[in-house]
Amino acid sequence: MLWKLLLATLVMCVAIRETIGRPDPGQGPPAGRGRPFSGRGRPFPGRGRPDRPPGQARKGCWYNDVFIPVGKKHKPDDCTTCTCEAAGAEPECVAIACIALYCPNPEYIPGQCCPVCPPGCMYGDVFIAVGTTYQPDPCTWCTCEADGAEPQCLAIACAFPLCPEPEYIPDQCCPVCPPGCMYGDVFIAPGNTYQPDPCTWCYCPEDGGPVACAVADCAFPPCSNLVYLPDQCCPVCQDIGCQHADGIILPGEDYKPNPCEGCTCPEAGQDPLCYAMACLEPDCEQPVQVAGQCCPVCDAPDGCLQDNNVIIPVGAEIPQQDPCVVCTCPFAGGTPTCSIIACPAVSCDNPVQIAGQCCPLCNM
Repeated sequence: MLWKLLLATLVMCVAIRETIGRPDPGQGPPAGRGRPFSGRGRPFPGRGRPDRPPGQARKGCWYNDVFIPVGKKHKPDDCTTCTCEAAGAEPECVAIACIALYCPNPEYIPGQCCPVCPPGCMYGDVFIAVGTTYQPDPCTWCTCEADGAEPQCLAIACAFPLCPEPEYIPDQCCPVCPPGCMYGDVFIAPGNTYQPDPCTWCYCPEDGGPVACAVADCAFPPCSNLVYLPDQCCPVCQDIGCQHADGIILPGEDYKPNPCEGCTCPEAGQDPLCYAMACLEPDCEQPVQVAGQCCPVCDAPDGCLQDNNVIIPVGAEIPQQDPCVVCTCPFAGGTPTCSIIACPAVSCDNPVQIAGQCCPLCNM
């Protein structure tokens, strides 16, 4: 009986040894045998894979813990495809290279490798999503209305400020004037003065408040021929002739204050030169004074006798002491007819009275 027990023990040990040394058809190659797995996959640690199909030990490849049959493909992710070319070899994996996108927030679609841009437009190298607006500069707004279309851009037309040196503020489109005052369409810097006309001065306060203007009050000089010179506020006297008691005598002209006196103006601004006529005694007992003549005559012409015993010849118009009164004789022995000249209203404050003329003048 003892030898039978020893024989049974020996048979059992041989069976156990053979079982231990034989690889499991459902597992991978034994450790230390074959070529190690490299690349993106990694060899499965241990001696076998319980999920490998029986009898497929040398008819596929391993990618990490995934078995790929020969000639089949495996996609570990949306961008990578691995192919088993030969049993026990490393799988050949190819990764898709995605191009760079121009949009700031690309979208990832399930089942696709590379992200895509949402619907939008391109402005240069800037992406504008549909329905949104992009501002390339402070004065321009561009809107994308449809996918792939040209963006519609609107630019602001600025009204140029009236100040000489407008300022540009960052992120603001149109230039603006610095602090100051406006007088009509004229800009006045703080603390400066502007003169819109010779008689007006306008000042802009330091704080840029309302502009304050002052107008000069002119004192008119005592002369009849006032003139306004360019760039001067108040009028001045202008010498247009020689000043006479009866008015101004123009240069080069003669004026007879009465039939026996004459005056002339040598040059504007000077005193007139006056002279008196000397009469010879008439060679008759009753000389006659003719109107408009200095010396009496012996032979009286036909005419009209005035109250001062002066004869006005028939048809003659004789100015009187007042240059606005003119008398004439209608027929011999008749009564002189006198008329008064009516002067039109003048449009100036200081008209000029010319000696020997009835009506004053504004412009000379």
